[in-house]
Amino acid sequence: QENGIKCILALSKMDRPFLDVDSLLSDLETSLGMKPVPLQTVCDDGGEFQGVNSIFELDSNGEITKSNIEGTEAAWMELEEAVAMTDDDLLMEYLDSSTLAPEKEIHGLQ
Repeated sequence: QENGIKCILALSKMDRPFLDVDSLLSDLETSLGMKPVPLQTVCDDGGEFQGVNSIFELDSNGEITKSNIEGTEAAWMELEEAVAMTDDDLLMEYLDSSTLAPEKEIHGLQ
């Protein structure tokens, strides 16, 4: 972070029955001093792990876009806020409209 290097942390073994993702993300925030933002959401059926859903998808042109999968909206909103905090122009747009265009969100991640 001090050198401006971006990082992605991958979590494995998400199918463990004792795993509390929200608690884990909170612990990471405390340990790292920055808020982790999930790029996937956990699918479960009554507490049973069913897989993960990405908050992104590829459109027919091969462009990365916002996923329309149910249950990913809250993660997308967290990502919007985190991306907006990386750039003054994006932050102003986010504060004015409470949202960012998906293409600006993707650009902000780069």
